[in-house]
Amino acid sequence: MSRQKHLLLILLSFSIAWHCLGQENTTPSAEKNEVYLTVFSFRSGYGYLDELDYVVSFFNGVGYKRHIGNHAIRLGLGYKNDHYNWRYEAYGTESYREGKFNLGYQFNLMDKSVQPYVAADLLYLVAKYKSESMGGWWGDWYSMQNLDQHGIGFGTALGIKFILPKSFSIAFEGNIEFLWIHSKGTTIRNEYPNPSPRNTYPVDTVDFTTFSNPLQSFSLNYTF
Repeated sequence: MSRQKHLLLILLSFSIAWHCLGQENTTPSAEKNEVYLTVFSFRSGYGYLDELDYVVSFFNGVGYKRHIGNHAIRLGLGYKNDHYNWRYEAYGTESYREGKFNLGYQFNLMDKSVQPYVAADLLYLVAKYKSESMGGWWGDWYSMQNLDQHGIGFGTALGIKFILPKSFSIAFEGNIEFLWIHSKGTTIRNEYPNPSPRNTYPVDTVDFTTFSNPLQSFSLNYTF
């Protein structure tokens, strides 16, 4: 999906939000419990050997929030399942599956029909990455990688929530994530200028990474 289409999705979502803001009965909810579904997200394309700048995912998260006045405890699960084909001098495929858990704190800056908020989360990541590529300018180059990944870290978020009638609301949230990711697995490749044999190398690394997600989630929420 092109960057222009990504921006169009975001602009369309904001236009929906402002339309909803103009409806009647947009009073803040007094209920304490909130569940949400992430309809789509526009996030950093990490997880790729040949990294995409950003990727769009749909219906990729669920969560729960317990509100106490302007404060809230939040718990969520996000999912990512991406497949990427590429072709340059060589060609290949990459796949990345991820489950990410967050537990955090949220503070609503005002108790109105429009509620900006800030949040901080502890993060835990479980992921599986696989890539295979071949070709290249010397013809017989080959590489395959299989990695299991686990990560811990934290994120800071800024969001805005729009109250709708009948206990529904929508919310936009962007964040910055800081993660220490442990990757373990194998790389199989041949070495120039010899097309064979293909040698296997262990991978066992820990990397610190920072990711910026302009739209971590556009969510549909229900309070009760």
